[in-house]
Amino acid sequence: MPEQRVPVRALVHVTSDGLLNLARVDAKVGFEIDDLPEPPPIFDLIRRAGSVPANEMYRVFNMGAGFCLIVQDDPSVIAAVHERFKAYDFETHVIGKVVADERQRVFLPKQGLVGEGDAFTTL
Repeated sequence: MPEQRVPVRALVHVTSDGLLNLARVDAKVGFEIDDLPEPPPIFDLIRRAGSVPANEMYRVFNMGAGFCLIVQDDPSVIAAVHERFKAYDFETHVIGKVVADERQRVFLPKQGLVGEGDAFTTL
């Protein structure tokens, strides 16, 4: 099978500022992140030991989503991304989608949070 070129629209390193880094993409869009993998247990330990509220956890930590590729919402493109990373033993997940939002917010509907600027607040 010939390798398919993957048209990457943006790359986002999700560290310090967590998922709010998605809003740094140079486009007037928002992100709906509705299918995050289960965060590693260390994050629950931090939350419980420090009595850290969910909005602060998602503001500060990546919650297990360390790097994001923004690609076209096309099954063949998504399959090519999965296959390419699988060849190098990297786990991949489709965690959400780009949404129309001039304010460039990051929506976490399952957590009841919306991120804008440098903070997450409840929906």
